[in-house]
Amino acid sequence: MKKKTISRIFGIFVLVLILVSCPHGTSSKPPVSNDKPPIKTENVYISALNANYVRFMAIDGAQYKLGNGKWQNSPSFTGLESNKEYTGTIKISNGTEYSKTFNTPSTQAIDLNGEEPGFGWAKGDWDLGAFYDGTLNGGSYYLILSNMWEAEVTFTIPSGKTWKRLVDTAHWAEENNNFWTSDHATISSSYGVKPWSMVVLKAN
Repeated sequence: MKKKTISRIFGIFVLVLILVSCPHGTSSKPPVSNDKPPIKTENVYISALNANYVRFMAIDGAQYKLGNGKWQNSPSFTGLESNKEYTGTIKISNGTEYSKTFNTPSTQAIDLNGEEPGFGWAKGDWDLGAFYDGTLNGGSYYLILSNMWEAEVTFTIPSGKTWKRLVDTAHWAEENNNFWTSDHATISSSYGVKPWSMVVLKAN
């Protein structure tokens, strides 16, 4: 009996030594790192985008940046170039970063008559100026001016280019079969669009 008891005690002692010598807390999980969380790409929403402007979703306490630019508190960025790829990043308060790569379009709606752009453009009694950069594909610049208001609207024409009138759907132009000489087609700093009319201007 004594030999069996001594043998059992020795076996328990060896088992305890084995357990004590094994590393504690070993698992298949990777070690904890103090580095920043990885950049994720889900749930990044763009609430507004045109050829030179982007606005990301607004998140309390978040910061925003484009490419390698500086972080800012505003979700809006201006001065973008048309038809170009950008990567926007949102960093929320816990340090996690979310990114999204997007392309700016080659067309955009622009404010040409001093009114604030907005959803009112969808109404049937509004006016709108649209700029098209066709030079990206070897073409020209175009302006389309639409006046769906009951009175004439004066649009300011972008400077730095020589704009020529291609089309004016007003009654006065129809009387001339929409034809005019090159000198008479040149537009200066502004253009008055008649009610319920559209105008197309071109510049190289």
